[in-house]
Amino acid sequence: MFWLVAVALGLSMLGGEYPLAVYRLLGYPSGFLSAFMLGMRVGFNEGHEILIEGLHGQIRLIAGCCGFSFFCILCSFGVYSALRLNSHQTKWRYIGAAFFLAYGVTIVTNTIRIVCSFHVHRISQIIFPSVYLDIIHRGVGISIFLTSLLIVSLFIERTVSYGTSQ
Repeated sequence: MFWLVAVALGLSMLGGEYPLAVYRLLGYPSGFLSAFMLGMRVGFNEGHEILIEGLHGQIRLIAGCCGFSFFCILCSFGVYSALRLNSHQTKWRYIGAAFFLAYGVTIVTNTIRIVCSFHVHRISQIIFPSVYLDIIHRGVGISIFLTSLLIVSLFIERTVSYGTSQ
């Protein structure tokens, strides 16, 4: 288990080394889906960052908000869960599926996070001083990611316990 955490942390550090590739892989789909869900248009700035613009404001999706750490955590958890299976063939199928499912779940979760953060920001900027807006933004992101991780972990535990009982 420890080596999986080490791999996840190492991969997470790669986000700083290869931000554009990671950003394009995870940030672009989330940005485009968010813009679609919000009814806004997508643009890009000079640094290839996504700008989602509409009547109610603008969202700048930076490389640090593409969900790469969440993706690494999901991959590690999926591989760890697959390694607990008894069947050797089933184990490798689950490991392969873990990466594809982690990618899809990361895109959907990050899209939900962006949309929720946008709406919460619009409401909270009326209620709270601007000093607290960054903390509120981070709190929304953490709560969305933790909720998604809880749902995924419940699903994986149910699937793995079903796979080990056969």
